[in-house]
Amino acid sequence: MLRRIPLILEYHAATETVRARVLPLDVLTRDGAEWLKFSDEAGAIAEIRLDSIVAFDESPGHPT
Repeated sequence: MLRRIPLILEYHAATETVRARVLPLDVLTRDGAEWLKFSDEAGAIAEIRLDSIVAFDESPGHPT
């Protein structure tokens, strides 16, 4: 079950590792992979493959 708890995510994106504060919105299954849909601190919606996540931790507060 997805809990809407803000997270600090560290994940691989193209040629870099990204560290971002996000609010998880949904977990999707598509093309044989699982994806995390989230909003970032700027309010932009993005999706990443779960297997690209390097680390995560709960973050106090809520991205704005």
